[in-house]
Amino acid sequence: MWGVALPVVAIATAVRLRMNMAGTFPAGMDAGYYPLQARFLLETGSLYLSDLPIFFWLNAGLAKVFLLTTSLGLEDALILASRLLDSVLQPWMAIAVVMCGAAWMRREGHSPARAVLLIAPALIVVLSTPILRMVGDFQKQSLGLVFVAMMVWSMSGALRSPERWRGWIQPVAWLILAGLTHSGTFGAGVVCAGAVLACFAADLALAGRLRLRSVLLSVIGGLVIAAGLIGAMFLLGGQNKANAILSAPAKLFTDPVWQGMRSASNPPMGGAPGMFGPPGMGGPPGMGGAGPGGSEGGSTLALVLVTHIAGLIIIGSMLLTRAGPRHQPARFAVCCGCALAAMAVCSPLLNNEYFQRISIMTPVPLAFAVAGWMSLRTGLIGLASRGVAVLAGVMLALSGVKSGEQHTPGRSLTDEDKVAELREMKRFVPEAERGRTLVVARHGLEFWAGLTFGTFARQQPITRAQAEKFDRVLLITETRGREGMGRGMGPGMGPGGGPGMGGPPGMMDGPPPRFDDDREEMPGLGPRREQARGRVIYEGDWFSIIELDKNQLPETVQTRGRGGPSGNRRQEPRERGARNERR
Repeated sequence: MWGVALPVVAIATAVRLRMNMAGTFPAGMDAGYYPLQARFLLETGSLYLSDLPIFFWLNAGLAKVFLLTTSLGLEDALILASRLLDSVLQPWMAIAVVMCGAAWMRREGHSPARAVLLIAPALIVVLSTPILRMVGDFQKQSLGLVFVAMMVWSMSGALRSPERWRGWIQPVAWLILAGLTHSGTFGAGVVCAGAVLACFAADLALAGRLRLRSVLLSVIGGLVIAAGLIGAMFLLGGQNKANAILSAPAKLFTDPVWQGMRSASNPPMGGAPGMFGPPGMGGPPGMGGAGPGGSEGGSTLALVLVTHIAGLIIIGSMLLTRAGPRHQPARFAVCCGCALAAMAVCSPLLNNEYFQRISIMTPVPLAFAVAGWMSLRTGLIGLASRGVAVLAGVMLALSGVKSGEQHTPGRSLTDEDKVAELREMKRFVPEAERGRTLVVARHGLEFWAGLTFGTFARQQPITRAQAEKFDRVLLITETRGREGMGRGMGPGMGPGGGPGMGGPPGMMDGPPPRFDDDREEMPGLGPRREQARGRVIYEGDWFSIIELDKNQLPETVQTRGRGGPSGNRRQEPRERGARNERR
């Protein structure tokens, strides 16, 4: 089993390292968010933006080790720590999947050689396109999925002796860690755990061994744990994070994704992260580009169909073999529950934007379901079908690796000339003024600017009240550039930003405006004449810096978000003025 798991872990780690180490800054519109938060954690002891803390604790801790043991500066140490954590942690999910499947195979009486079949679910969980799409952008989510995978593995062991309460300590602990890492993966973990327990209860009911008292105690215990965890999220992540989690069910099925699947010419929010097709083209809303498979709506349909067909086949197989002499209730529950969870997280009934964020988690529960299906004892035809599944897993992994080679999400700051100019612009903010300076830029750029300049950072728009907390407010805009690129363009995008540039929910809508724009109103910034009043202190090949006149900023601004999930990580900054005051 280790001969299957460890090579997959090593290959997946190498692929992610290649993706993360490709440039001075890693690819991903949100890649700068993680080292920026860790910087404030090191300097002030608290996060700048309210969020769930575990990944940032790890990032800051590893960066501190680099600062103490190497000659790296703070910025480079933070970026390296972020890259390594994102590359090394997620591939260990393959071990949880393989160990879980190997345990089922041993109880089924298979020879150890049959464990080679588990390479298919191992590849799905670490090298499929949706998983690799998370590199750089979704580092917290990747770590949260590791905790979810560990929870499923430990639940398989706990269900073998469900009456022993000590066996449930590990699953609950892993779910708590997922909840303190990323709210979306916490939701996926709850769906997985609930589906597994429901399938276990159904199996007991079919066998006539279900006790109502045990069900009631399990429900009460689950509600108590969930309430305590949401309370912890409130304390660690802020009120906005807890409110977003509590309000999510009301939004979950509004504006369903199936409406955009009816025609490939009417895709949902720029395409979903598919599992096959030309790699590296799908992604969450606002990343641009068509989804994998050639067409945007088609990629969403392919993901939904593949997952639901596979889930139904797996559940059907488990039901048909349930009456056999080697029936394993724990395997039945985990396999069927994870198949149901995989279908749930990529359901076409989900809200458009929730689907974009949740569907990329599909490979995790699906891998456990496939591992259980691989462990069933079947004849020659069944073995042949599993061989085909292994081949499909290998092809899927190759597609994911190719996706990694082309992985440059829209609006990433990966151009080396841009990075060099951004770092050269740091001289316009003297060290003595950094604690009283706010940098404002379009979404994604503000993270790298804040980290590079050593200042506070905020995504545009900005109001007068927000600016009054600082002595200086610098707006960084993107210029045309020496290559004649359209304003606001990321790699591979058309003039003016191209289609699919909506951005995450509630964030900026469209390409960043420039101050030589002829429009009276600038999206997200209010009236152009008011916002543009400031002093241009730098204008280079790629960027301009405008020191804004705070008195000319609008009292209020309107964003043009699409009204989707509000539980993303960019909450209200905890700005307290000068950095020495924060200490």
